[in-house]
Amino acid sequence: MILAIWHAVGARSWPRWMPYRAAGGSEGEQLWTKPLSFIGWSRHVKQPRRLSCGGGEQTTLCVASDHLRDQRPGVTPRWDDGLNRWERGVAVTTAVRDDSALEVRIAPTSTRLDLKTYTQILNEVRMSLEEVDRTALPVRTPRLRWAIEEMAMESDIRIVLVPAVIPTKRTWQSIAAPLHGYVDGIESLTDSPRIPPFFSERTVARVSHIGKHFGSGGVEQVAVTSLNGDRHTAVVDEGTVSNATQAVLPAKSAFSSVTGTLDVLSHSKGSSPRALIRDPRTRHAVRVVAHSEHSEILRNAWGRRVMASGILQRNSEGQAVSLQMSDLEVLPDYQSQMDPADILGINPRMTGDLSTAEYLKQVRSA
Repeated sequence: MILAIWHAVGARSWPRWMPYRAAGGSEGEQLWTKPLSFIGWSRHVKQPRRLSCGGGEQTTLCVASDHLRDQRPGVTPRWDDGLNRWERGVAVTTAVRDDSALEVRIAPTSTRLDLKTYTQILNEVRMSLEEVDRTALPVRTPRLRWAIEEMAMESDIRIVLVPAVIPTKRTWQSIAAPLHGYVDGIESLTDSPRIPPFFSERTVARVSHIGKHFGSGGVEQVAVTSLNGDRHTAVVDEGTVSNATQAVLPAKSAFSSVTGTLDVLSHSKGSSPRALIRDPRTRHAVRVVAHSEHSEILRNAWGRRVMASGILQRNSEGQAVSLQMSDLEVLPDYQSQMDPADILGINPRMTGDLSTAEYLKQVRSA
């Protein structure tokens, strides 16, 4: 028996597939987790069960089973590892896996939470995910848009965010990067006033913005959980907010330079051009403020390795926070370091008559 639930505008109108979820299934029963991304395929189970899925105004197909079967004879499905989807040569998009999600829990101090507070907190989380995604992955990586999959209100307010659409060039591992990066960053700020990996000054400041709603704002704390793989939770509380504020507070400044990949250019009329430089050593992004005359060189250097010089501000931990740029140099493309195996045996007589162990012992005792 083929299980499929069709709803909305009808069988001839085919928008993208939506995520699915089983309702009322027996314990231990599993859904097929690879994305359904073509027209006309379904799956079946030995024991039928109800399926429910959300599609709003768009046509949605919900399916579950252990085996794949074509609704039309003579056609064989093919899993494309490069595209990460089943392929059949028709209009395709990629559905969202159930575990590619971030759970946000807002603990209010009363039974009612101000609507503006609710939307502002969600917006800070969304923009943080986008910023971590940009810092963690290469410049030309297709970016994710986030959507609300679930909402519930009991003792706290629970929201589950998922990618609205996953670009075909994104792997599941790359989707996990902003999820884990954001949760790990919050956890890091709970422990110390340091800018976490994949965070920029702006991303850290968003944690402080969430903290503005604590106390009189009607919020006690906000917890975020990555549902991609192992459940990992971090909590934004008063201590986290205090560390976030200190992490981006300039403690000293001096003429210095920052080397990394130039990204996220911004230049609105009447303001100075701004950019981010992703430092591969620290894995966080440094905010760069330039002069108007640097606009052209910044545009030409986008996505390239650069060295920006100027007045560099550091926090109390010595981390680079922001740079008032005075000069920019485009560097040659990064060349990977030589594999040690390439120089193995290049000078077999280097140790003379000594064995390797004897030679090292002699060097260390010198």
